[in-house]
Amino acid sequence: MNNIENAASKGKCFISHCTDDKDIMNNLVDLIKSMYKCDITSENPLFFCTYHNSFNAATRLDEELVSVLNDCSYMIAIVTDSYLRSPIALFEFCSFYASNKPIIPIVFNDEVGNKFIDSICSSHYMRINVSKNSTLDDIAAVILKSFNEFSPINKQRYKRNVKNFLNKSFQAKAQRNYIGCEESLYKNVICQCRDMGITKIRTENDNEALHRLSECESLYIVSTTGGGLIRALCDKGIMSNILLNEGTVTVLIPNKESDFCHDVAEIENPYNYEKNRIRLNNEYKGVIYLLNECLTNIRKTYPDKPIGKIYVGSAYTLLRQTITLGICKDKVYGFVSMTIPPFRTADGTPTLDFYSDNVDRTMGNLLYKHVTKIRDIAQSRNNLYEIDTKSYFENGFYLEKTTAREYWTKKYDESRDNMREHSFFSDVLIEVAAQHPLIKGTKPGEEFSARLDCAVELYNKYKQGGTTVKVYIPGSRHRYKNQEDTISLSSAGRNYLIDNGVDENDIMSDDVNERYKAEEGVYNSADECFVASAIFMDGNYRNLCCICSPNQMMRKKLFYLEMGILPFFYTVSTENMFHSDIGEIFEVIPDVIYNDHSWQDKNSVHYKRTRDERMPKK
Repeated sequence: MNNIENAASKGKCFISHCTDDKDIMNNLVDLIKSMYKCDITSENPLFFCTYHNSFNAATRLDEELVSVLNDCSYMIAIVTDSYLRSPIALFEFCSFYASNKPIIPIVFNDEVGNKFIDSICSSHYMRINVSKNSTLDDIAAVILKSFNEFSPINKQRYKRNVKNFLNKSFQAKAQRNYIGCEESLYKNVICQCRDMGITKIRTENDNEALHRLSECESLYIVSTTGGGLIRALCDKGIMSNILLNEGTVTVLIPNKESDFCHDVAEIENPYNYEKNRIRLNNEYKGVIYLLNECLTNIRKTYPDKPIGKIYVGSAYTLLRQTITLGICKDKVYGFVSMTIPPFRTADGTPTLDFYSDNVDRTMGNLLYKHVTKIRDIAQSRNNLYEIDTKSYFENGFYLEKTTAREYWTKKYDESRDNMREHSFFSDVLIEVAAQHPLIKGTKPGEEFSARLDCAVELYNKYKQGGTTVKVYIPGSRHRYKNQEDTISLSSAGRNYLIDNGVDENDIMSDDVNERYKAEEGVYNSADECFVASAIFMDGNYRNLCCICSPNQMMRKKLFYLEMGILPFFYTVSTENMFHSDIGEIFEVIPDVIYNDHSWQDKNSVHYKRTRDERMPKK
């Protein structure tokens, strides 16, 4: 108020406006005429308005306009959307402020106009907010008070004129929150971005966006390889800062040699596909190396300080994009780069920066749900690993077609070598695949009995030829649904063989289960193959014969290859088979080939599943 109070009471007033707001300007001129009984178009007016004084308002800036601005003692600024889009109108406003002359802004666009004034002027300016949030009486009172600072007027007499001005001006100018763009652009792009928490769209690197990640408690990266991004995070010390603050970093990248990476390599460089494929594989190796190196350096530098953890996992569900997402308390921020082959981020594809509370329907929240689902799938399939200083996944997280053939060819060759080493022995080991449930918890069922009958026949054949034969009957005590067997499958099978003439000294059952699997027990075909392979390798056996269902033969063959054995197989069919051909072909066998080769890891889905389903409750 100081500038206003010190202004000359009879100084000339400059009315600053934009020609796009003609209706408001005409209404204001009528108001001034009624309040001061003066004509602003006279030779020496009290109020000077470019629109009524032969100027093309807010469109020209010449010596005459500058002279008028210098002559005027104070300004009434009609702050509308059009006003804020006019460089000349803004010049008029700022020139008065720079000259330390008083300004009465009449603001017609609420938040936007007030924000502009706050960024330019001190708070002591007498501001008139023509807002639908205020009553006409309130606004009229402010206008009367403001004008009265310069030339006293009869408030009661002219209050009706002020209200009339406001009513006409409201009708003449709609309120809106945007400046400098079309309404459709504001509603369909600007508002959507604001509501989604998108702060910027860019096509080049932004170091500020990277450094902000240093503050996060959890960092997620989903990428084709993430090589360039992770190197930048390591080189700039951002990765170290997160770990030193005991944060968690999770990197999710597609499997090495995956079909996804092969396709990307071919799309990006169809004329030199193989070179590009090798590049992606090398970047995969480089990411693991960088993460190992980062941990090593931190532990060397801060040997006694607790640090965070790094996890790396397979991105089974992956769009061709790079997601970098940080979590800090209830804030989600980061950026997502839309890399669309054959173009990459380096080629200038768009990147969306985002920052928001972790609430529904924001970009950060949607991406957070996306990356955590990818992480959960990797974890459920045993392909999420905690990195340490020695972590290295030479063959990838799991096998794809290209590497699977190489992997199993190598296993097959190793198994043949093992069998050659045992070719100098003469004993035979027979493994009979057990089958639950038992009849009344003690007797083998139809399928198990048929296999045991086959074992008796094979046993007698070898014995008659003078060969030393041992029969292994696998299987711990089982539970089927809610029914628990009374004895183990091994004991039931052993009793059956003894009843059918097999020497009890030639039978191995619970004793070897205990020796090789201890409290873990034998609860699936992989456990059976594990124990049988251990017996074979520890003994003087020339051959191992496996008797099983034809439906499970291929799976057991893969388990034996994983454990270094090439057995002979004897299959037995019955009318009612426990194992499904379709389930084996489309689900179980592909999983063994590409992912979980042995089912022996305690984190294995199948290790846990079979024990949850079959191990008796304690």
